[in-house]
Amino acid sequence: MKRLTFHCLLCLGITRQSILCSECRRLCLNPTETKLDDASVVSLGPFNAGLRTMILHLKHRRDGAVGFYLGQQLARHFPAQCPIDAVTWVPSQPLNRLKRGGDVSAHIAQGFADAIQRPATGLLDPRWQWHGRHRSRAERKLGQFRVRPNRLGQVALIDDVLVTGRTMTGAKQAIEAAGIRVAMMLTAAQR
Repeated sequence: MKRLTFHCLLCLGITRQSILCSECRRLCLNPTETKLDDASVVSLGPFNAGLRTMILHLKHRRDGAVGFYLGQQLARHFPAQCPIDAVTWVPSQPLNRLKRGGDVSAHIAQGFADAIQRPATGLLDPRWQWHGRHRSRAERKLGQFRVRPNRLGQVALIDDVLVTGRTMTGAKQAIEAAGIRVAMMLTAAQR
């Protein structure tokens, strides 16, 4: 019987894992926790070298297996005592979704949900964004996201990259305004 071998996404060496060899995993996956307003965000590490390569591979080559792998790695750092009903993600803007063939964060959320055995559900819809000076003050106060109707109590919120935290904060505020508690926020990388 033949053993399956893969090539590491970063060093192109032969590995028995599906995405990264053990050495590349050790070098690029360094989980960190960052404070964002009153909540903490867990990420797999800084947006450099290995994580940058994997996220760009996911975004521009449409490789959902990379996102699924990142979600599974995030699940390894998920506290077992944190009860959640579902996993949701921060959606991309509609034009980016069309350009990239889907939501990048949805692949990460699906891998995470699969690993912790919870459903992954898209709760948020992005509002079309125009440049700030072209929108009225009332339109700017609406927020970035609309929440779909649901009956969930607690969710885990996932995004691909945390830069300033504005998008993650807007998504969290929209979800909590709909009566759902965001129990945990996770990202694949942070700048």
